[in-house]
Amino acid sequence: MTGVMWAVVSAVALGANSVLVAFVARRIGVLRTTGVSITIAFLFLAVYALAARLRFDLPVHQVVVLVSLAAAAATAFLASYRALQVGPVSVVSPISATNGAMTVIFAFAFIGERPSLVQWCGIPVAAAGAVLVSVRSFAGSGMSLVGVGPGFAALGVASGAISNAGLRIPIREVGAVQTILVQRAFTIIYVWLVVFGVFLRRNGQQSLSPDRRRLHLADFLLVAGVGLLDAVSFVSFARALTSSPAWLVGMLSQSGRAIAVVGGLLLFRERLRGNQWLGIALLGGGLALVVL
Repeated sequence: MTGVMWAVVSAVALGANSVLVAFVARRIGVLRTTGVSITIAFLFLAVYALAARLRFDLPVHQVVVLVSLAAAAATAFLASYRALQVGPVSVVSPISATNGAMTVIFAFAFIGERPSLVQWCGIPVAAAGAVLVSVRSFAGSGMSLVGVGPGFAALGVASGAISNAGLRIPIREVGAVQTILVQRAFTIIYVWLVVFGVFLRRNGQQSLSPDRRRLHLADFLLVAGVGLLDAVSFVSFARALTSSPAWLVGMLSQSGRAIAVVGGLLLFRERLRGNQWLGIALLGGGLALVVL
């Protein structure tokens, strides 16, 4: 398949995953959802690498790069999953979609990619849409943020864009799956260090929060679904980067957030206000300009 087709596959998997993550994180907690799901995704990737008999010949400097990018990826996972846990899916997901626009900026600054003038015009349009969709207006009281979810989503966007743009070089030098596996291995280490640190801090505290609830078979199956969709999305994203610019792949893959918006409206009965619908329209228009 072409790079664009791989990016579309990544978009579909990412959109479906956003809806499932919102449900699972509210059921068992964001920390366990993050830690267990990315570990399962890593196992799927490892099985694929063994079946394909891939070779791992990474130079030391590339390993150092991937260790750094793994820290950004871990931050993106934790922040994005937390945003989906505490914020409306139909609001958080469009904000997360600006990850593609942010990837354009980082790709321009760090790896020298040059979008066209029309594509640059799409970036502020998408950003304006993200701002509008993340606030709710009330008569006589101005606007206010929709909880803390948008803040976590913004943190996830920034750190995820750094990871996405930076992966292009090692992917083209040493291979897509090999790069993703090495980066994901260190991402898992970072995430589980955070998970254990939080649980140690909470040790002895009685809580009925989702993070302390006993897990059942259905919970593991749901988290496994998150991990599988994550693996499909990430491998497709990496494959797309082997033949297409990082900024284009970033924008296309993040367009799958529209699926999450629909899921939030239908499954969680979320309702958007007029300015938020306008924000979604601007966000979609900005993404379309960037893809041109």
